[in-house]
Amino acid sequence: MAHGGRTRDEHHRLGRAAAAAALAAAGTTTATVSGPPGGPPVWPTGVSGSISHADGVAVAVVTVVTVSSPTAAPTVAHGVGIDLERLGRLPDADAAFVLAPAERVDADGHVVDATVPWAVKEATFKAISGATPGGLASLEPSVIEVRLAPGGTAAVVVGNAAGTVNVMGAHWCVVDGFVLAVVAVTRVGPVP
Repeated sequence: MAHGGRTRDEHHRLGRAAAAAALAAAGTTTATVSGPPGGPPVWPTGVSGSISHADGVAVAVVTVVTVSSPTAAPTVAHGVGIDLERLGRLPDADAAFVLAPAERVDADGHVVDATVPWAVKEATFKAISGATPGGLASLEPSVIEVRLAPGGTAAVVVGNAAGTVNVMGAHWCVVDGFVLAVVAVTRVGPVP
C-alpha cells in the first residue's frame, strides 16, 4: 500500500510503487511493471496482478501463474483482482443499475453500503481480465453474481452463454473509510 497525492499522475505513480512492493513480496525476479504512462500495467511473464487507487492511497496484489502441465499451453491462467473504493462512493441510482437487490444484502439479511459489493465486482472484473483470453471484452457485468458472506468473504460466480463458470474466492474489509476487495480465480470450467 502506498500513500500520496491525488492527481492522476500521482495515483499512477503510487499504483506502480504498490505493484513493485507486491512483486518484491512475492519473490519475483522482476520488481517493476511496464506499460504506457498512465495506461494499464503490463505484468512480468508468469505473474498476474492488479492495482487500485483512491483518494491518495494505492494497493496492489500479485500471484505467480502456474499451469497444470509444463508442456501444455493453458487456455486460462489464474488471475487476481483488487479494488479500493471510498465507502459510500457509489450513489444509489448507480447501485440500482449495477447491482441486483440480493447483492446489497449480507448473509444475515442486513442491507450493506453498495460500495462493498461494487468493490467485489470491480475486483472480479480485474481477476477475469488477468485470467481469460479476451479479458474484460468477453464479460458482461450482468453475469457476475456477488453474495456477501460473514467474516468479510463473498461468493462470486460468473457464468456466460457458453455454459462456463468462474468460481472466485473473494475477501473484503472496510478500513479507515475505504472498502478493499480482493478476488482470485479459483476454478474455470463447465457449469456443474
